[in-house]
Amino acid sequence: MTCMEICFAPMEGITGHIYRRVHHEIYGDSVDRYFTPFIAATYTKSYKTREKEDARPENNAGIATVPQILSNDAGEFLHAAGWLHEMGYREINLNLGCPVSTVVSKNRGAGFLRVPEKLDAFLDEVFRDLPEGMRLSVKTRIGFSSPEEAPSLFAMYKEYPISELIIHPRTRNEMYSGLPHLETFALAADLSAKIPVCYNGNVNTAEDLELIRDRFDWIHAVMIGRGLIADPALALKIKGRDRDTPAPGLRVFHKAIYAAYKEVYLSPSFKKNADGRLPVGQQGRTGAGASGERVLVNRMKELWAYMGRMYPEGERYLKEIRKARNCVEYEAAVRMLMNNCAEEKAAPRGFM
Repeated sequence: MTCMEICFAPMEGITGHIYRRVHHEIYGDSVDRYFTPFIAATYTKSYKTREKEDARPENNAGIATVPQILSNDAGEFLHAAGWLHEMGYREINLNLGCPVSTVVSKNRGAGFLRVPEKLDAFLDEVFRDLPEGMRLSVKTRIGFSSPEEAPSLFAMYKEYPISELIIHPRTRNEMYSGLPHLETFALAADLSAKIPVCYNGNVNTAEDLELIRDRFDWIHAVMIGRGLIADPALALKIKGRDRDTPAPGLRVFHKAIYAAYKEVYLSPSFKKNADGRLPVGQQGRTGAGASGERVLVNRMKELWAYMGRMYPEGERYLKEIRKARNCVEYEAAVRMLMNNCAEEKAAPRGFM
């Protein structure tokens, strides 16, 4: 259907190295590049166990992986870039898109967009001192509070040797609500002659991507996050590789990812931060002494918040998944869902 690159967006608490490995094992090279959840560059110039494990080359062997960095301090960013360069990475990504309040309040992620003069100075210093041979891409929103901020942001980006500009056409204040501002995204056409542009936002089906590709034939790639979590086979479907042989569905993927997480979280040596932080929204519910089983079940619930969209008639069973307190209850609820409900061929359209 399309020859453009498909990138898997980073999703905090979800797309860690275990998830990436399982997805790649099942769906092969349908995804061209996987972006990691952000590594927070701080004044301590040290990194969390989760971040170290996620970036470790042996945990990403054979998988095209791009580490993402969250920072608003050039020195701290460059330290993280150097650390990743030493591990062999030659492409990194700057997060200017995260809209979460705890990030934005520190003028990081999308919060950096509300102080463009500081962002400009940051980019100037970073590109002067970036490790030799390292490419830097940028994932951005179109503004902090208004799409009208986009032209000046795009003009600023054009001044730097950004290897790729990934644009999510929403403002920070819009979070993920409403439809993307496609008319504002169109302004990036002027950038595309100098900087490869990647589209990100609301691509849930192959038809969604066709709409984007037809309207913006100058983009070279698309980044998909929630759409690929909901339907892990989406990249295969977009590339038309499911025409002769159906792509492995959620039953296959769920079995593999659940087994991979069980191996980690039910291990006698499990430590809560060894693989990553708890799923977003679950930290307070599990408590500091939460068992590996509880963490495992909550992590799977986080996935079902997206994958459940593939079972529009399954709310009764999805509710039981959300209520599950242990592996026995969780596994029973998933069996009931998959045995009584048909998986849809596609998630709900993103552009309606």
